[in-house]
Amino acid sequence: MAIKPEPELPELGCLYLLELIELEEKFSVAKGGKEEGKDVAAMEALRTVAMFAERYAGWALRHHAGRGKALATFVPLGPTKLRDMPFYQEARDEADSHQWELSGEAIFSELKWTKATPDPLDRPAVQRFMLWNVLHPMMRYLFPSRLSSKLTEAFDLALHDAANPFFSIRSRRQPYELRRLQLRAIGHRVFRSGIGPVKDAEEAVAEAYVIKVETLQGWPTKLRQHEDFGELEVARVIAFAENHASYVHAYNKRTDHKIKATDRRTQLFLQTHMAPYTDELLREEGAAYHEMDSHPKSKLVLIPKPKNKK
Repeated sequence: MAIKPEPELPELGCLYLLELIELEEKFSVAKGGKEEGKDVAAMEALRTVAMFAERYAGWALRHHAGRGKALATFVPLGPTKLRDMPFYQEARDEADSHQWELSGEAIFSELKWTKATPDPLDRPAVQRFMLWNVLHPMMRYLFPSRLSSKLTEAFDLALHDAANPFFSIRSRRQPYELRRLQLRAIGHRVFRSGIGPVKDAEEAVAEAYVIKVETLQGWPTKLRQHEDFGELEVARVIAFAENHASYVHAYNKRTDHKIKATDRRTQLFLQTHMAPYTDELLREEGAAYHEMDSHPKSKLVLIPKPKNKK
C-alpha cells in the first residue's frame, strides 16, 4: 500500500521551520550547541516563531484583537449540558463571526486615527483585553504552569479593574518615564546631528523639551551613571541613531533621480530609518517630558549605580 506523502508547507513556512531547526542545532544545550552568540540567537528564534504565527495564524490574532476591542474574551467550551443552554449558544454565535477579524484588521492596519475616529489602543482596557486574548491560548506552552496560573489570575483581576499584586509597581521618587524620555532626546539629537548641523539639532531638541542646550548635552553622561540604563543602553541608543542617520544622509546626498521619493521601496526605506525620529514624535515626547518635569514630584534625582564592596 502506497504511503501518501505529507502535505508540504508553503515555501515561506518551510524557511521559517528550517531557520528554527538550524538555530536549535547551533545553540541548544540538548543538541550540544555553542554559547557564543546564543543570546541574540534565542531572540531571533522567538522572533521567527512570532513571524510564523503572524503569517499562518494572523487571522486568529486579528479575530482576538477584534474581540479585545469590544472588551470581550474567548467563550470557553463547557460540558454538554451547558452547550445546550440558549444563552451559551447565543454567546458562541456572537463570538463565531467574521466581524471580529475585520475589526481586528483595522487595529493592525496603519490607519490615521483622528478625534472623530480615535485609536482604540489609546484605551488601557482595550490594551489589556487584547493582550489577554492573544496570550491566553499560548501561556501553558510558553511559561511554567506556576507562572501561567499567576498570570491567569492577574489578568482576571486586571480585566475587571481590580487591584492585583502581579501588576503593582512600587512608585519611586524619580519616574522612570522621565529618564526614558531623556534617553529618547539623546537619540533625537544624535540622529538630527547625523543629517544636519549639530547646533540646529541641539536647538530643535532643547526647544521641544523646553530645556537648555547645556542640559541636553549633559544627559548622556548622567544616564550612563544611572542604575536604570548605564553605559550599554546609552551606547545602544546612540549607535542606532547614528546608523539610521547614516542611511538617510546617504540618501539625501544622492544626485541621481532614478529612485523617486514616491517610489514604494524608497518610501519604506525612508520610513524605516526616519520613523523613530520624526518631528511629530519629538514634539510629543518633548511635551510629555515638559509636563512631567514641571510637576513638583517629577524632578530627577540621580541614583548612581551601587559600588561593589571590596
